[in-house]
Amino acid sequence: MLSHSLVSRSVQRTAAALLLALALFTPVASSHAEAPAAAKAAPTLTDSLTWDPSVRRGVLPNGVRWFVKKNAKPEARVSLRLAVPIGATAEADDQQG
Repeated sequence: MLSHSLVSRSVQRTAAALLLALALFTPVASSHAEAPAAAKAAPTLTDSLTWDPSVRRGVLPNGVRWFVKKNAKPEARVSLRLAVPIGATAEADDQQG
């Protein structure tokens, strides 16, 4: 007959194996899940874009526009992106050349 400690270890191992199997085979919710039936229709070319409410924005006295968004990853890092409107796409019709 098995001792009490051996039975207890056997039960613990079985429980651990069951929990592991449950964790491995349980579906995880993803961002690619099916859209709900009442989902909004796809935007059209005439629709206006809306601002992400998590983005802070403003304009400096010299006209420079700024945007700030907090990102948790990567930790202990700062990222700066600078978009400068230059070139033919930023010129008025009388500035071409």
